[in-house]
Amino acid sequence: MIRNSETGSNNIPGAEDVTASWRFPAAIALLAVSIFIAIYHATAWSMITVWAESDTFAHGFLIFPISAFLVWRKRHELTMVQPVPVRYGPAVLVIPGLCWLLGYVSDIQVIQQFCFVATIILLVWILLGWKVVKLLAFPLAFLLFAVPFGKFLVPSMIDFSASFAIGALRLTGVPVYADGASFSTPGTNWKVVEVCSGMRYLIAALVVGTLYAYMNYQSLKRRLLFVLITIVVTLFASGMRVYIIVMLGHFVDMRYAKGFDHLFIGWVFFGVVVLLLFWIGSFWREDTGEDRAGYAAVTLAGQGQTVRKPEWAMIGAFSLLVIAVWPVLGSWVQARAESDMDVSLQVPAASAGWSLSPDLVDDWKPHYTGYDVEVSQTYQKDGRRIGVYLLYYKAQRQGAELVNSRNRIVKSGKWRKVADTEQKPVRAPGLAIDVMKTKLYSAKRELLVYNWNWFDGQYIFSPYMAKLMELKSKLLGRQLPGAAIVIFTDYREEGEVAEQALQSFIADMLPAIEYELNEAANQNGQLE
Repeated sequence: MIRNSETGSNNIPGAEDVTASWRFPAAIALLAVSIFIAIYHATAWSMITVWAESDTFAHGFLIFPISAFLVWRKRHELTMVQPVPVRYGPAVLVIPGLCWLLGYVSDIQVIQQFCFVATIILLVWILLGWKVVKLLAFPLAFLLFAVPFGKFLVPSMIDFSASFAIGALRLTGVPVYADGASFSTPGTNWKVVEVCSGMRYLIAALVVGTLYAYMNYQSLKRRLLFVLITIVVTLFASGMRVYIIVMLGHFVDMRYAKGFDHLFIGWVFFGVVVLLLFWIGSFWREDTGEDRAGYAAVTLAGQGQTVRKPEWAMIGAFSLLVIAVWPVLGSWVQARAESDMDVSLQVPAASAGWSLSPDLVDDWKPHYTGYDVEVSQTYQKDGRRIGVYLLYYKAQRQGAELVNSRNRIVKSGKWRKVADTEQKPVRAPGLAIDVMKTKLYSAKRELLVYNWNWFDGQYIFSPYMAKLMELKSKLLGRQLPGAAIVIFTDYREEGEVAEQALQSFIADMLPAIEYELNEAANQNGQLE
């Protein structure tokens, strides 16, 4: 086939007719996607907010422009395919719509965001057809990288990077005492935290590696192999980065280690890794130039299928109607489970030898957002002081729910975690609960913290079970009251004593805490 490289026209009979036939369906598809984004602007904004606030997902700003560029590269092939709408397509939109509704009702943003991107892909398929989607399979699938997903891998990445560094240090003769992600070398203590886990590098490398594989290889086997190599090399580099930092601190000076960490071993080190990946990948690079003869295989595909403009417009309108149902239904479900009533929560009465104390254990407080009532109190018994925070939510709603990634025991500041949070069973006669145990330290002292969640009279440890309970309650039109129970005490050097004091406090004071939480829930008629 001969193509004029300057004008971009194709010397194939009927090609101009096919190009002209793109104008209306392309306009309908663009309009439908624009209206969809406007309807679901809150979900779109939630993605943008994460991109702006998290370095790990800052690449999200580039995903849509890159996808648009990849579509533009296919422009000549697209003019050889006549778009044909999928008449049954609007019915398929029920699937992501229903999933979005469940994510909206249960306040799980990542589900809403995946459904948002999936709906854009489906709209292209519905309004332009199978042939077009086949040509644009990768540019459309690439949009899924816009979803800020993968934070759950951070603990595993921390463990891997710490284990790799510890193993490498021992292999090179450096004495190491390890305790999970925390370890010590002669004269220095180290801890691999989230920012050092390598998660941001892994996600960024996966995005770049996937794009590189698509643009440089034709066979699916080679593309998948390169993506796999990208993951392996990035994991290795994450461990090496921690190892190099520790070696610099061990043999040179901590000041230089920190400087290198921020100025070189960060994104510059990542850039070196990416260049290494590209060098490795160049050994089996394939020619991915446009196959001119290949145009003939798809030329005028679908020609002969005449679709009138009113039918196209009707399919687009019906698709938007199906899409618009879910936010309306979601708002109705949320409104049924909300409450305008004010709620009060009292300080639990002291019992079992505990007494109220005016003295604080410390001025530390957990970092929670969106709660309706906060109660704090210090109790004392036998010279031991226990601090208590009760953070009460009268209902679960977007941005103000108990199970939320923004709710955490400690935020960046003067307080730091001594070690990773771990699950701790607390057992006593008539008592069996699981709590989260965290050790904190500041320049002056250490704290031992226990926290757990109360939902509508039940203690639920799993966040997934909590979200299912929230979903069930809202679908039934009921509010789901919840509360974070946080207790803490001085840790000092007496770890065993502090543990026993907190467990004794739970056994003695939990009935009084439960009573006040149940009383608060009864104000909205939630508990019988």
